[in-house]
Amino acid sequence: MCKPSCCNPKKNSDSGVLAVVVLIVAAVVLAVKIAPFVVEAGRILATILEITLLATGSAAALAALIWAVIRLRGSQHRRQQPVIARQTERQCLFVPVSEQACLACGDKGHVIRVFGDGSVLARPCPECQPDQVVR
Repeated sequence: MCKPSCCNPKKNSDSGVLAVVVLIVAAVVLAVKIAPFVVEAGRILATILEITLLATGSAAALAALIWAVIRLRGSQHRRQQPVIARQTERQCLFVPVSEQACLACGDKGHVIRVFGDGSVLARPCPECQPDQVVR
Protein backbone atom coordinates (compact mmCIF):
# COMPACT_ATOMS: atom_id res chain seq x y z
CA MET A 1 0.00 0.00 0.00
CA CYS A 2 1.04 3.42 -0.86
CA LYS A 3 1.31 6.23 1.70
CA PRO A 4 -0.09 9.67 0.91
CA SER A 5 2.37 12.54 0.52
CA CYS A 6 1.25 14.23 3.73
CA CYS A 7 2.40 11.27 5.72
CA ASN A 8 5.95 11.29 4.38
CA PRO A 9 8.02 12.38 7.42
CA LYS A 10 11.25 12.90 5.49
CA LYS A 11 9.83 15.55 3.16
CA ASN A 12 8.14 17.52 5.99
CA SER A 13 11.24 17.58 8.21
CA ASP A 14 13.45 18.87 5.39
CA SER A 15 11.10 21.73 4.58
CA GLY A 16 10.74 22.65 8.29
CA VAL A 17 14.50 22.77 8.83
CA LEU A 18 14.89 24.75 5.62
CA ALA A 19 12.28 27.28 6.81
CA VAL A 20 14.02 27.68 10.17
CA VAL A 21 17.40 28.18 8.48
CA VAL A 22 15.91 30.78 6.12
CA LEU A 23 14.38 32.64 9.07
CA ILE A 24 17.66 32.61 10.99
CA VAL A 25 19.61 33.84 7.94
CA ALA A 26 17.03 36.58 7.35
CA ALA A 27 17.22 37.62 11.00
CA VAL A 28 21.03 37.78 10.88
CA VAL A 29 21.00 39.79 7.64
CA LEU A 30 18.44 42.19 9.07
CA ALA A 31 20.42 42.49 12.29
CA VAL A 32 23.61 43.25 10.39
CA LYS A 33 21.86 45.80 8.19
CA ILE A 34 19.78 47.40 10.95
CA ALA A 35 22.32 47.29 13.80
CA PRO A 36 24.20 50.47 12.75
CA PHE A 37 20.91 52.36 12.62
CA VAL A 38 19.93 51.09 16.07
CA VAL A 39 23.34 52.01 17.48
CA GLU A 40 23.15 55.48 15.94
CA ALA A 41 19.62 55.97 17.28
CA GLY A 42 20.89 54.93 20.72
CA ARG A 43 23.71 57.47 20.51
CA ILE A 44 21.29 60.20 19.47
CA LEU A 45 18.96 59.35 22.35
CA ALA A 46 21.90 59.35 24.79
CA THR A 47 23.00 62.77 23.51
CA ILE A 48 19.47 64.15 23.85
CA LEU A 49 19.25 62.76 27.39
CA GLU A 50 22.64 64.27 28.27
CA ILE A 51 21.66 67.72 26.94
CA THR A 52 18.34 67.55 28.81
CA LEU A 53 20.03 66.60 32.07
CA LEU A 54 22.65 69.34 31.68
CA ALA A 55 19.96 71.95 30.99
CA THR A 56 17.86 70.79 33.95
CA GLY A 57 20.89 70.73 36.25
CA SER A 58 21.97 74.19 35.12
CA ALA A 59 18.49 75.57 35.68
CA ALA A 60 18.34 74.01 39.15
CA ALA A 61 21.78 75.41 40.03
CA LEU A 62 20.79 78.86 38.80
CA ALA A 63 17.56 78.75 40.79
CA ALA A 64 19.49 77.72 43.93
CA LEU A 65 21.98 80.55 43.39
CA ILE A 66 19.23 83.12 42.93
CA TRP A 67 17.44 81.81 46.04
CA ALA A 68 20.66 82.06 48.09
CA VAL A 69 21.36 85.60 46.89
CA ILE A 70 17.81 86.72 47.71
CA ARG A 71 18.00 85.15 51.19
CA LEU A 72 21.41 86.70 51.86
CA ARG A 73 20.35 90.13 50.64
CA GLY A 74 17.14 89.94 52.68
CA SER A 75 19.03 89.12 55.87
CA GLN A 76 21.49 91.96 55.20
CA HIS A 77 18.58 94.32 54.57
CA ARG A 78 16.94 93.33 57.87
CA ARG A 79 20.20 93.86 59.75
CA GLN A 80 20.87 97.24 58.12
CA GLN A 81 17.41 98.65 58.59
CA PRO A 82 17.95 99.99 62.14
CA VAL A 83 21.28 101.50 61.07
CA ILE A 84 19.58 103.32 58.21
CA ALA A 85 16.95 104.65 60.62
CA ARG A 86 19.69 105.92 62.95
CA GLN A 87 21.53 107.53 60.05
CA THR A 88 18.31 109.27 59.03
CA GLU A 89 17.90 110.58 62.59
CA ARG A 90 21.47 111.89 62.53
CA GLN A 91 20.88 113.57 59.21
CA CYS A 92 17.77 115.24 60.62
CA LEU A 93 19.69 116.43 63.69
CA PHE A 94 22.53 117.84 61.61
CA VAL A 95 22.40 121.59 61.28
CA PRO A 96 24.89 123.37 59.00
CA VAL A 97 27.50 125.57 60.72
CA SER A 98 26.10 128.69 59.03
CA GLU A 99 22.73 128.11 60.76
CA GLN A 100 24.10 127.27 64.22
CA ALA A 101 23.77 129.88 66.97
CA CYS A 102 26.61 128.44 69.12
CA LEU A 103 29.77 127.43 67.30
CA ALA A 104 31.34 125.89 70.40
CA CYS A 105 28.76 123.09 70.84
CA GLY A 106 26.84 123.22 67.55
CA ASP A 107 23.58 123.94 69.45
CA LYS A 108 23.84 120.63 71.30
CA GLY A 109 24.12 122.28 74.71
CA HIS A 110 27.26 120.39 75.80
CA VAL A 111 30.88 120.09 74.83
CA ILE A 112 33.15 117.07 75.11
CA ARG A 113 36.63 117.43 76.52
CA VAL A 114 39.19 114.70 75.84
CA PHE A 115 42.15 114.40 78.20
CA GLY A 116 45.62 113.09 77.36
CA ASP A 117 45.07 109.78 79.16
CA GLY A 118 42.08 109.01 76.89
CA SER A 119 39.34 109.89 79.34
CA VAL A 120 36.37 111.91 78.12
CA LEU A 121 34.29 114.46 79.99
CA ALA A 122 31.00 115.88 78.73
CA ARG A 123 29.99 119.19 80.34
CA PRO A 124 27.54 121.99 79.62
CA CYS A 125 28.62 124.44 76.92
CA PRO A 126 30.30 127.51 78.45
CA GLU A 127 29.11 129.70 75.56
CA CYS A 128 25.38 129.01 75.41
CA GLN A 129 24.82 127.72 79.01
CA PRO A 130 27.24 129.69 81.22
CA ASP A 131 25.08 129.44 84.33
CA GLN A 132 25.39 125.59 84.36
CA VAL A 133 29.18 125.49 83.98
CA VAL A 134 30.96 124.42 87.16
CA ARG A 135 34.42 125.96 87.38
